Amino acid sequence: MNIGGILGLSFQQIARNPYQNFINTLINEKIISKYRFGLKLNFKDPETSFITFGGIDHQYIDPEN
Repeated sequence: MNIGGILGLSFQQIARNPYQNFINTLINEKIISKYRFGLKLNFKDPETSFITFGGIDHQYIDPEN
């Protein structure tokens, strides 16, 4: 199986199938209002990894980058 994304988070224009992607479903169902998500992966301590939908957690954003 060739997987080209994480949980259907690609832009709909580049999706490989005709189905609505996950984040667009959240927007259309009014669960979130913005096409934003954040992903933090920690391979040394996987329990601290997380994903957010509809926004980002600013404590993990480096304002210099």
